[in-house]
This record gives sequence, C-alpha cells and structure tokens, in this order.
Amino acid sequence: MITCHCIGEDDQLKEKVIHLKDVLQALLGYTSLPRNISSGLITFDHLNHRHSTVNTCGPSILFSSMDDLKDFDKMKTHMINIIIGAPDFGLE
Repeated sequence: MITCHCIGEDDQLKEKVIHLKDVLQALLGYTSLPRNISSGLITFDHLNHRHSTVNTCGPSILFSSMDDLKDFDKMKTHMINIIIGAPDFGLE
C-alpha cells in the first residue's frame, strides 16, 4: 500500500492510498484482471528522455528515461505518477 498526495477536482491537496485496483486501472484500463487479456508488452527506451507511456488497449507500457529508473526511489515516484495520472484515478 502506497500513500500519495494529489490535487482533487476542487484544486485541494488530498492524501490518497494507492491500491492494486488503481495500478490495474493505470496499466490495463480495468480495476480487475480482465479475462480476455492473455499477455501484455513491456518495452524500455534507453535513448529517450520523455515520459513513460501506457497503452491500456495493448496493454503495453513503454519506460523511458532509463537512467532515472535505475534508482528505486525515482522508479517509485515514476510509477506513482503513471498511476495517479491515469484516467479515472481516485474515482470511487
């Protein structure tokens, strides 16, 4: 379980606990494991320094800025940003 701070629709800073359903929503577009997805694709772009991207239709994730991701704390922050930046994050 990870706790992060994010800005709500009312522009107020709120504390949010990230659960597995939030991770699945960010990476797959679903809050649970769908039956019809048999595999996914993880790729690494060592030359690019843009933000990582997720394609929930794939499902696939492209990790960029590899030098930053070698550090655990930076990788953790990177993944939190992917999760809280996902559509529908925080909706109950």
